[in-house]
Amino acid sequence: MRLRLPCEERENANDNSAMLLTFYKKEKLTLIAACTGCRACERVCPQNCIDFSAVPAVIQKNHCLRCGNCLEICPEGAVQKEEAR
Repeated sequence: MRLRLPCEERENANDNSAMLLTFYKKEKLTLIAACTGCRACERVCPQNCIDFSAVPAVIQKNHCLRCGNCLEICPEGAVQKEEAR
């Protein structure tokens, strides 16, 4: 599986745009009880903002770029978009 960073160049761009944005604007990400502590998300987090001192782990939202790498890699589907309040 190839992971995308918040900004990456398009491989086969047919138009004039040079970058493809793949982050989740304004939608914060959170971990739910399905988290098993496998740390797959930790390996792909560019900010290292996932705290595994407890299970389920906690995403430190003030450091999160909302790139969505953790959302895509989690084998348990434990990373979810946080609902707006």
